[in-house]
Amino acid sequence: MNKVRNHGIPEESIDATLEAAKEFFALPLEVKMEIENRKTPNFKGYSPLLSGNNNPDNSGDLQEGFEFGWEPIAPSASDDYDQTGVMAGANVWPSQLPELRAKALRY
Repeated sequence: MNKVRNHGIPEESIDATLEAAKEFFALPLEVKMEIENRKTPNFKGYSPLLSGNNNPDNSGDLQEGFEFGWEPIAPSASDDYDQTGVMAGANVWPSQLPELRAKALRY
């Protein structure tokens, strides 16, 4: 197994993010579907089981996902970051798990 070393991400941040991810994926399907990525123009949000299909001979991939992009944890009027491209635009976060946003963005 390969392992990235000296990346500078505190172990506490990694642990907190993994715990928040586990809490998110443990939410009921109907809650996660409120922020399904097909409901947003930039494909951010929840990807349900079988929604992706990397092999055209299959009926879908056996995985769930949650797509988000970089955003400042505390936005300000002076923020100047690239907002172009297919994935540009606002992230969506589950209202039932507000701590996921800060933990994921800190990571």
